[in-house]
Amino acid sequence: MVDKVAVIEEEFSRLNKKLEMNHQSIINNYEALTRKLDEVVSESGSLYAPEFSPKVQGLNEIINTDIIAMSEQLFTVTEEVIKNFEKAIVNMDTSNSE
Repeated sequence: MVDKVAVIEEEFSRLNKKLEMNHQSIINNYEALTRKLDEVVSESGSLYAPEFSPKVQGLNEIINTDIIAMSEQLFTVTEEVIKNFEKAIVNMDTSNSE
């Protein structure tokens, strides 16, 4: 049974690392998107329009504050759930081997 637990721990460790990297990548993409949008709708940007640009900047503020914060919270909870699930499996495997 000990071998089985070790395999599960290794699989979950790989999954957690990959998940954390994907989560960070999503946050980085949000941030890159808002930077690019800010560039193109600024007064010196290629898509500047007095009626349009403030609305895009407002959207960027929502992305930078609400969406990124909610995503980070969701990602943290997801990572914790997976770690707790791993612990439950390990505990179940080790208690069954006794």
